[in-house]
Amino acid sequence: MNAQQAIEVFEQNSNTLTLEIKALIAKPEERQALYKIILERDALPFSEVIREAFRKEIEFRNALWDGSATDDGTLYEGIFRCAFLIYRMGQVNDLPLLCQADYLNMDVGELDRMFFVGPGVEEAIAFFESGNLPDGETYAESIKDFFANPKAMAWLKDWEDSMQSIIKYA
Repeated sequence: MNAQQAIEVFEQNSNTLTLEIKALIAKPEERQALYKIILERDALPFSEVIREAFRKEIEFRNALWDGSATDDGTLYEGIFRCAFLIYRMGQVNDLPLLCQADYLNMDVGELDRMFFVGPGVEEAIAFFESGNLPDGETYAESIKDFFANPKAMAWLKDWEDSMQSIIKYA
């Protein structure tokens, strides 16, 4: 099964992750192909695929960090590509998942705050201020600080365009 076939099976099975699809998502190369396909569609119907892929990207980056996996330089950015698809889904309930990757290790570093505003700037701030996460206030303040700049929305649009291009041509 390849990425295109996995998407077709997913859609045929009422957006259900099958064991076959999970096995495909476990392969870093196939995840990159999935991201390209999903980028051309509405991301939300593929939320379970994207979330599973993101959990695998976290595992992969940890494996790269501890030396139990290797990469030729084409796969390690998958965590950011998948995080962008999460951004595009625009769901507040995905913010804790993104937080799991933020500061994952020195290799990943800090996720740009733009990844966290898929649901909307005000919605993300409200979520983080609600006390649902231990570092919520820190996230809320960094988002407020970034978007206080009058050029922030233009930067966000440029970032979106750049991320789409990165995924499309990876």
